[in-house]
Amino acid sequence: MIYIQQALSDREDPIEVGVIGAGLFGTKLVNQIARTPGMRTALIADIDLDNARSAYAEAHIGDVTDVQSVEAANEAICPQRSGGHD
Repeated sequence: MIYIQQALSDREDPIEVGVIGAGLFGTKLVNQIARTPGMRTALIADIDLDNARSAYAEAHIGDVTDVQSVEAANEAICPQRSGGHD
């Protein structure tokens, strides 16, 4: 486990995690990711936008963008790669 923590800490770019569902388990997962060096929550998808906002707030994650489509989520996460499929 120590090796994994060191490897994550040494990463130049964090592993970006998408979380589906911001109920109890999703919210706790977002909290854990926020405390793990080398990882970040890139997206929370929930049918109730307030649940997703609450999960971010509980993990003390600010700078959050609300989107309503997959295309908008892709643009928010990685603007240089969105804009069409190859």
